[in-house]
Amino acid sequence: MLVAYSAWTLVVLLAVLPIAHHMMFGRSERRREILDFFDDDSIKEYFKRFYHAQSDTLGNNPRGQLSTLYDRRFGLRSFILPVIVYLPTLALAVTAIVYLAMQPVFGVAFPSNVLNPLVGYALAGAYLWVVSDLLARWRQRDIGPSALFSWTFRFVISVPLAMTLAAVLKDQFVPPLAFLLGVFPTSTLLLFLRRQAAQRLKLGDDVESSKNELESLQGINTTIAEKFAEIGITTLVQLAYEDPIQLAMRLSLPFIFILDVVAQALAGLYFKDLEITRRYSIRGAIESFFLYEQLKSEDGAKKAQAEKVRDDMAADLKISPQTLEIILMEIAEDPATRFLEKLPY
Repeated sequence: MLVAYSAWTLVVLLAVLPIAHHMMFGRSERRREILDFFDDDSIKEYFKRFYHAQSDTLGNNPRGQLSTLYDRRFGLRSFILPVIVYLPTLALAVTAIVYLAMQPVFGVAFPSNVLNPLVGYALAGAYLWVVSDLLARWRQRDIGPSALFSWTFRFVISVPLAMTLAAVLKDQFVPPLAFLLGVFPTSTLLLFLRRQAAQRLKLGDDVESSKNELESLQGINTTIAEKFAEIGITTLVQLAYEDPIQLAMRLSLPFIFILDVVAQALAGLYFKDLEITRRYSIRGAIESFFLYEQLKSEDGAKKAQAEKVRDDMAADLKISPQTLEIILMEIAEDPATRFLEKLPY
C-alpha cells in the first residue's frame, strides 16, 4: 500500500503545489504590477470613473484606498471557497485514478458497479487537462479563483462525458478515447456536444461558431477572445467601458495589455475599419486624442502635419475631413478616453 499512498501523494501535489506557489509569489507580483502603475492623480481619476461614490473619501491616502479596494476584491479571501471546492474534488478523482491503476500491482479487482475502469480513464483524462492547464497558467501567473472552479467542473463532467461516449460508440476503443478527451479544453468539448445535440435534435446551426468581434483588435486572437467571452465580454462596447483593473485580475492578463485593447475598443466604436486607421498610426483612443489635440494646436507646423494625416485618412475611410475631425473630437472627449489619457504610461 505504500506504493499506492506515495503515488497518490505525488499526483495530488503536482496539482496543488503550483497553486500554492502562485498564491505566495505570483499573486503578489501581479498585485504590484497593477498598483504600482498608478500615481495619486490617476488613482483619483480611477475612483471618479468607476467608484464615484467613494471618490470624495480618498483624502490624503489614495494609494491606501486603492490597495484596500484591490485586496477586498482580489485578495487571498477570494481563493478560499474555490480552494475548498477544488481540493476534495481533486482528492477523490486522484483516489479513483490511483486505485484503478494499482489494481494489477496488488491483484485487487473492484466490482464494476463500484469503480468502472472507464471512470478511471475519464478522470485520468480530466487530470491530464487540469494539470497541463494549471502549469501553463502558473508560468503566466494566470491562476485565479475562476480557474479553480473550472478545474473542479472538468473533473465533475469527465465521467458523464465518458459514459456518453461509451453509449454512442459502443466499441473497444471507448476507454482510450475517454482518456484522450483530456487533450481538449472544456469549452471545446461543450461546443462539440452542443453541435452534436443540435444536429440530432434538429435545432439548427450553432450560433457560437461566428467570429468574436474582439478579434478585430490587435493582440486578441481566438484564445484570448475566448477568455474574454468566459467573463461575458464579447463586444467592443463592453470592453471599451469595463473597469481595466477588474479585467486584468479576472483574466490574469498584463495590465498594460488590458489598457491597450480597451483603448483600441474605444476607437473601434467610432471607426468601422481599424485596419485603415492603423496605417496612420491611429491604433486606438489615445492616438486619436493626440491627433485631435494636434489639429487644435497653435503650433503651425504640428497643425499642418495633423491636417495632412486627417485629410489622407479621411480619403481612405471615404468620409470628409470635417466628419473625421468630428469623430476624433467624440473619441477625445469620451470620458473613457479622458481616463486613459491621464494614466502615467
